[in-house]
Amino acid sequence: MEDYESPQETGKTYSILTDDLIVFYGVEYDDCGENPSEDWDGFGKFHSFGRDHINYYRGDPADLLFFYKCRHCDYENPPSDVEDRYVFEKFGHKVYQCPYCGLWTVLVRVGRDAVPLGYFEHGMCDWHVSGEVPYGTEGDYRWDGVSFAGVWEATEDIIKEADDAGLERGSAERYAWMEERARQSCETYTYWCNGEIYYYFVRAYKPRPINFDFNAETGEMEYDHDEDNIYDELHDYRYEDEVYVDACGCYYGWDKYLEQEIESSVRYALKKSGANNETEEGQNA
Repeated sequence: MEDYESPQETGKTYSILTDDLIVFYGVEYDDCGENPSEDWDGFGKFHSFGRDHINYYRGDPADLLFFYKCRHCDYENPPSDVEDRYVFEKFGHKVYQCPYCGLWTVLVRVGRDAVPLGYFEHGMCDWHVSGEVPYGTEGDYRWDGVSFAGVWEATEDIIKEADDAGLERGSAERYAWMEERARQSCETYTYWCNGEIYYYFVRAYKPRPINFDFNAETGEMEYDHDEDNIYDELHDYRYEDEVYVDACGCYYGWDKYLEQEIESSVRYALKKSGANNETEEGQNA
């Protein structure tokens, strides 16, 4: 499309004018985005140690990362519970009375399906896997970053997915798999924390001329199709019926996929006027 300009910012309405159609499109912030940590399946649970954060975790951070397994009944003893109870040393091992079966057992530490997270905030924030300092923040990280600021916890559906993939619990391969899932979730969760959620709109109308001329030969009112004689603001069409309308939201982050969706919708709208002679295959390419 010769006149198409890809949106580069929110709050700006773009337009394309043809002989019998004017198309408006743009991108705005979407204030209806869900908290993926609370509302999405297959995303994982974020726990923050920051008191000002919505997912603030009030417990012992160690409880999120590992547990002590009872050798008699497989009960998962939280580290904070173990520390609060009587533990004595025997032959170099800690011995603990399990609160579930009541038997004394040697504690075996088992890692949970969880990944420590780092956090950086300087105007905007960034959640990331602990130890992976975001690019461009190296100089400020010692002041505005925390290497252990929270934990990403795998939910039951993610745990089942790992089990089905044959990843043994406690293995390095399983942890690397969980770490990658945490890394992906951090990117989306950061978008949500920063309010970087968008929606696009595309609306097409029959052009509204500013001035008409009377044609004595035809007895009809005519108007110049020059762009200077056409209302070119979206609010000028607030009482008009759309020829085409499309809108879609909940885009977390601004990427090429969002831009492609907008362009595809604008192309389809222009076909209503015959201004775009591309085939349907071209639109979906």
